[in-house]
Amino acid sequence: MTITAILFAAFFIGCIAQFFVIAHVQTVLRRRHPQVWQEIEDSALFTSRAVSRFILDRRDKALNDPVLSAAVRGAQWFYYGAFVVWALLAASLFLGFGGKHIDLDQWPPVFR
Repeated sequence: MTITAILFAAFFIGCIAQFFVIAHVQTVLRRRHPQVWQEIEDSALFTSRAVSRFILDRRDKALNDPVLSAAVRGAQWFYYGAFVVWALLAASLFLGFGGKHIDLDQWPPVFR
């Protein structure tokens, strides 16, 4: 198994786990801060995207809730880890250090 396959598997698992991480932060927000959750729910078309913004902007600091802050901190580490795995996967595909690589000759003529 090449490093590219391992990185792809890690990234795929991370994409699936992202739904559970966001759901956990949503649950904590809904139970412990219903007024903030209502504002997020009313102002957003997609609540999961709004919760992602809440996580990345660290809006939990203003609420001074250690449980919510722990959930958001865990979600942030998860996001940063997923970005690192994605960057390594892209590098392994384009630079070829994972055994496979994408050569410009393989691309359609439109992208050359």
